Amino acid sequence: VRGMMYYRKALMLQSYLERMHSEDLESAFDMAGLADTHFEYSPEARAQADLKFTYVVTCQIYGVQKGEGKPEAADIALLMQRNEALRIAYIDVVESVKNGKPSTEYYSKLVKADIHGKDK
Repeated sequence: VRGMMYYRKALMLQSYLERMHSEDLESAFDMAGLADTHFEYSPEARAQADLKFTYVVTCQIYGVQKGEGKPEAADIALLMQRNEALRIAYIDVVESVKNGKPSTEYYSKLVKADIHGKDK
């Protein structure tokens, strides 16, 4: 996972450097040291990285764990909050009654964390 996070950061840095108005390539590299601390805060660089990079992890029982309030679900939610390019795919189970008989339906869901840490 760490390698994937570095790839996203590299895309953000590349986008940041491409957007900088520099006279030549050498001055862009001289400014790269400054970019190292600021490129992650650039909304444009983050948006460009989001267009090019997202990673999906499957945790088929995430919905069940979340519904039961298990710590594993909280850990997954924290990972999504800390890694905005992370998406979780899981199976959602919906119990209902149809024509007087219990019915179970299964749906595939893909979620990410919003700015408040809620599934979106």
